Amino acid sequence: MCLGYAADYVLFTCTNRSVCSNISNDMERTRRLRELWNWLPVFRAVAETEHLPTAAAALFTSPASLSRTIGLLEENLGIALFDRVGRGLRLNASGAALLDSVRDGMRAIDEGVAVVDDNPWSGPIELWAESAYARCYLMPLIRTLLKLHPASRPSLQSESGPGVGQRILRGQVDLALMETPPVHAHLQVDVVQELRYGLYCDVSNALCNRQGLSLETLAAQASFAMIRQDDALGGLKRWPAHARPTSIVEVLDLAMASEACKALGLVAALPDVVAQGENLHRLDVPFSPAATLYAVYRKPVRSHPKTEALLEILQSQVAG
Repeated sequence: MCLGYAADYVLFTCTNRSVCSNISNDMERTRRLRELWNWLPVFRAVAETEHLPTAAAALFTSPASLSRTIGLLEENLGIALFDRVGRGLRLNASGAALLDSVRDGMRAIDEGVAVVDDNPWSGPIELWAESAYARCYLMPLIRTLLKLHPASRPSLQSESGPGVGQRILRGQVDLALMETPPVHAHLQVDVVQELRYGLYCDVSNALCNRQGLSLETLAAQASFAMIRQDDALGGLKRWPAHARPTSIVEVLDLAMASEACKALGLVAALPDVVAQGENLHRLDVPFSPAATLYAVYRKPVRSHPKTEALLEILQSQVAG
């Protein structure tokens, strides 16, 4: 009996030591994280811009203050997060790994707050698409969203150019629509709709009365609105080599190409969904390449009802 009791006591003591050790380890991790916590938003801002004055302006502080904070963080971690190039900063491999973790952590907190918030739709909702797709997809989405959630604050962005993927990763864009999505491990890409392109002109254009035009004849006789981005279907890259247009007016995006058809009498390659409602005529020409429109957003760390609701509205529009 005495031996059994002693054995039970020893087992109990060892178990408590194990628990105490785990608690001690957890407290040590908590203490270390508290040391780093206030530096992490600064690190993220500097890492995403790689430019102290820009990050300082965003955080309403001075570049010198940010430089000191980055120095403290690197000293605490015992590793450089940036390569110093002249007077500039370049995020290195260690910094990039930490940036991914900081983004995930902030994303998880943001999603957790959204779950417990009494009104998760009260904050801004940043949507992006080039203006033609904004008109076709995002404006109807916003109309439905405001009916379902009147307190929501959608914001529509449509500036053209690169960098949308980085804006999504930084949390500056919640949902973007595009034909050529960026590739990144922390971005989710979903198919919205398969698109069909055609060649369009204004309804007053004499080409509307031409039947059985070959692509070669049209390319030789008409002037075309071409999108500057070579990888776009509206640009030259996807055209057959034997029927490349020679008279070209470069435009910024699909919306400008559509307007150029009406204002300048040009021909443009446009998705059928964009050309509808624009008072344009689809030419009887054997040219109908396909493309895909994608929804791009930050890959959620956990379930994110707001993004899921936006995608559901979008898919419902397409299906309807």
